[in-house]
Amino acid sequence: MNQITQTKKFLKIIKKINELTKKYNLISILIGQVSPNFSKESFFPVKPFAVRLLNHSFSEFIFFSYVGENKRSAHIINSDFLPERKTIFLISEEGIRDYHLISKN
Repeated sequence: MNQITQTKKFLKIIKKINELTKKYNLISILIGQVSPNFSKESFFPVKPFAVRLLNHSFSEFIFFSYVGENKRSAHIINSDFLPERKTIFLISEEGIRDYHLISKN
């Protein structure tokens, strides 16, 4: 299968996921590969694979990053409904917890 055929197949799948998401008022979460972003001006050290293709179908991107032991960050960008924001959360035996609520105690 050549690159053009693969891209068309990928876009067809993405389009179908987007149609089902809107039709049934769902939240779709797609995970994907990232590639290094060597630009010094870039805020993110990585960029999603096929980001230009995904931008046409989805409104939000959430970048998850490792911060430290059991600590991760989630940074939402490109949202039509939410302001750009970054937050830190913990992963523990109790589940996923808000870092800021725990650190205040």
